[in-house]
Amino acid sequence: MLAAPNTQLKASAPRFATVAVPREMLGKVIGPQGSNVKSIERDTSCRVSILQDTGEVSIFAPSSEALAEASRRIQVIRAFAYPN
Repeated sequence: MLAAPNTQLKASAPRFATVAVPREMLGKVIGPQGSNVKSIERDTSCRVSILQDTGEVSIFAPSSEALAEASRRIQVIRAFAYPN
């Protein structure tokens, strides 16, 4: 019997995260005809879903590494589109 439940997930466990993107930046994240989202999904094996009302980008990933890469790529697009 276990003394306590395991609080850490394996690196290969599926993950989910959301990234907040201002609504005016969503077009850049999506890309022409969805090319940026398609590229992220193809290269990372993640599923990216965008709620255009709120600017919330949901990432469903097969592993922590895939989630980190998809999130990083969304942040890069966001920073490139609207540098500070």
